[in-house]
Amino acid sequence: MPQLTFSNLYGSFHLERLPHDPTHTLKAWDAADELMLAHYHKYYPEARHPLILNDNFGALGVSLYKQQPTLVTDSCVSQRAFFANRERNQLTRLYPARQLDSLSPLPCAEVVLIKLPKTARYFDYQLRMLNAFLPDNTPVVIGAMNKYLSNTFYQLCQQLLEGTTTSRAHKKARLVCGYTDTCNNNPLENVSAEVLELPDYDLTLFNTPHVFSSGKLDIGSRFFLNNFPNLDGCKKLIDLGCGNGVLGLMAMKQNPQLDVTFVDESYHAICAAKASVSFLLGNKTRTQPALTDGERVHFQVNHCLDGYAKNSVDTILCNPPFHQQQSVGTRIARQMFRDSAQVLRAGGSLYVIGNRHLTYHIELKKLFRQVSVKASDRKFVIYAACK
Repeated sequence: MPQLTFSNLYGSFHLERLPHDPTHTLKAWDAADELMLAHYHKYYPEARHPLILNDNFGALGVSLYKQQPTLVTDSCVSQRAFFANRERNQLTRLYPARQLDSLSPLPCAEVVLIKLPKTARYFDYQLRMLNAFLPDNTPVVIGAMNKYLSNTFYQLCQQLLEGTTTSRAHKKARLVCGYTDTCNNNPLENVSAEVLELPDYDLTLFNTPHVFSSGKLDIGSRFFLNNFPNLDGCKKLIDLGCGNGVLGLMAMKQNPQLDVTFVDESYHAICAAKASVSFLLGNKTRTQPALTDGERVHFQVNHCLDGYAKNSVDTILCNPPFHQQQSVGTRIARQMFRDSAQVLRAGGSLYVIGNRHLTYHIELKKLFRQVSVKASDRKFVIYAACK
């Protein structure tokens, strides 16, 4: 069982990760969270309404509940984890807290706390957003485990923040501190989706800063496209964990009358998928176009297929993540499989790609009547699971 009580200078709190998995031993916080809270307590004891970025499970937001924080995240799973942990500690009615998604304008704050994100491009985007929306010389405190602090992250801090300093290591974590610099205040160039042409498939993709494998087609998706299933007879399809929407786009291209829903837990991913679909449907401006739900194309930021009607979909395409933030595991994938088994109609199929060593077939066979290998090579396997 994981440790559930997070004790720090602001109190003791019961915190759990989401999705809940009683078999794992990972905590909902780490030493970087402890270090950031100790720094805040020492240097900003009177500061109110801190701006907190990338608080994965609410360790910072719950601990600083009296300061009425604003939390910004790209993950709807992180949003739900914060509210669940806030409720778990009976804090909901005591002090208000505000949640913003990663695409929203940022409010002013006396202090900014950033948990280092996984990718440098997204970190670059977030620092530029801070410089664009916050006053000059706003303190910024960045916390990370040492193993994730590469030279690229240090260089971005020095480039985009003023007066950067680095703390000593504590429990293999450290802080990088600096101040906003309004001379580096052009976030729009970074939030604009990068164009990725796929001439082999006659597709154009748009990648926002926090999309997986941004800047190139990941090799798993390429293998999926090269072994794409026949969707004849399919009327309603979900691209689950859609990222920039490449699998759903191929389905739409091959089946123009298909009803397709793009689902991802990332706001940036859904933004990218909307741009990619809009381009496919005729908007050739090569900018980041706006697109809302239509009669046969839908988009949803969601935790897997939470809330979807049972027995309502013919086909689900899925390239599941094998990591959550920096931790590697198959918890999210297993939840996707369980939800798919509920949402698919009788006779419907789930097509899943995964690295061979992940052995997804073991979990799939617990949930589906028939599981077969559609394609495989030395690295990847595509499974077809029939309900």
